Amino acid sequence: MLIKKIIEGIFIAIIPQLIGIQGTVEIIIEDAFCSSFSEEYITEPDVYVDVNNRVFVNFSIVKQFSPDAQFHFKILGASMGEYVIQTGLEIQMSLCEMKDEPVILAPVLQMFGFREDECPPSVGVYGNENIEIPMELLPDEFIPNKYLGIGELLYEEEKLVKEDGGYSYTEEHSIVYKWEINKIESFLRSAKSAKGMIHLDSPVFSAGAKIKDSWHLKLLIQNDDASSENKSWVSIYLCSKNGNRKVQAKYLTFILNKEKEKIVGELTYNQSIHDFFWTNSVFDGPQSGYGRVKFANINELLLKKNNFLPNDTLTVCIELIVYDEYIAVKNPNNLLEGSKRKLSDDFNDLFETKKKFDVTIKVGDKEFCAHKVILIARSSNKENEVTIPDIDPKVFKKVLEYIYTDRVDDLISFAEKLLEAADKYQLQGLKDLAFMAAKVTPYQHPCFQKISLQTNIKQPTKS
Repeated sequence: MLIKKIIEGIFIAIIPQLIGIQGTVEIIIEDAFCSSFSEEYITEPDVYVDVNNRVFVNFSIVKQFSPDAQFHFKILGASMGEYVIQTGLEIQMSLCEMKDEPVILAPVLQMFGFREDECPPSVGVYGNENIEIPMELLPDEFIPNKYLGIGELLYEEEKLVKEDGGYSYTEEHSIVYKWEINKIESFLRSAKSAKGMIHLDSPVFSAGAKIKDSWHLKLLIQNDDASSENKSWVSIYLCSKNGNRKVQAKYLTFILNKEKEKIVGELTYNQSIHDFFWTNSVFDGPQSGYGRVKFANINELLLKKNNFLPNDTLTVCIELIVYDEYIAVKNPNNLLEGSKRKLSDDFNDLFETKKKFDVTIKVGDKEFCAHKVILIARSSNKENEVTIPDIDPKVFKKVLEYIYTDRVDDLISFAEKLLEAADKYQLQGLKDLAFMAAKVTPYQHPCFQKISLQTNIKQPTKS
């Protein structure tokens, strides 16, 4: 078990004299401060002593303590400039027992705003002004001297990573590849009546894995017998061009319709069916390929060609994730933390949890929480509250997602709207991603034409 501190506080006090015949003491607080604290549980405490010997404390609990947390408090007296005299006042008890200690702890907890009937204290803001230590409860043995008080709240944490062990890790690389096939209606009608198999191969593409992966898509026209209840089908296969190397991959193939919706079989793709349509495979040879035999029905494509074949073009897409070969490490104590998490993961946690946010952005009827330092670094915003009236909240959430993580989930579905938003907020990286997802040149894209008119960018003339 590891013993860790939630907070440690220190005060320095002087007892200048005994007052009265019963030995009641007077205390002058010379200094008070927080020497350490855990950001996981509390914000940095604001502690100071004013000229009138009044103590001011303010802090927030952001994560509830365990009721098993232990409080340790002791007071040492000064001798020859060092705090070495044991006063006999030393206490250690659980957090929830502190409210029953009448001398110092319970009164101090109450002054901080902790409730007697709530243990551990809930998340919230705590503190007080003009804290006065109840002198009448202190023992009579406190002679005139200078004293050091130390209070710390401790908890035990299991050690998650053993000193001996091993770790195997891999990294993933992804690509959204878009294959456009024009003059497709004539091709489909010809292929439907032709004998045997007819196929098309896409250009070669890569996810950028360390193994220098290489792939292409193969589209096949499969003719069933006249007696079959099924008519002609378009089949799609992901084919490996990685030699004899075994490559682990995960992929989703779909058609992009006129509305830029993902069509998987007869369904419009959404997150609720995400796991059902993704395929995990290991490609283990130069001729290996996996796919869907009944990817799309030709009759259905032709019947609804305005939706599936806009501008006489079939758009076949694949989202591909390729995994590097596993690397084994014997003693991963340092590598484990660095390899499992990236800076973008930590920023994504900030984005999702909204921890310590200091900016509120109002978009329509939605409010988004953000962090000023990230917005300043990634854009030009410097305000604490911002209202944006002219963007869809769903699109703006994707913009924030990019600002925090440099990536956007489901990019193809939002590409056109993100393109316009990226230009408006001067996010060149997001604009580049949107263009890649749309898979057209900037000057061909309708959104860019609109933007060009707004920003007076001249389009190139054809030679």
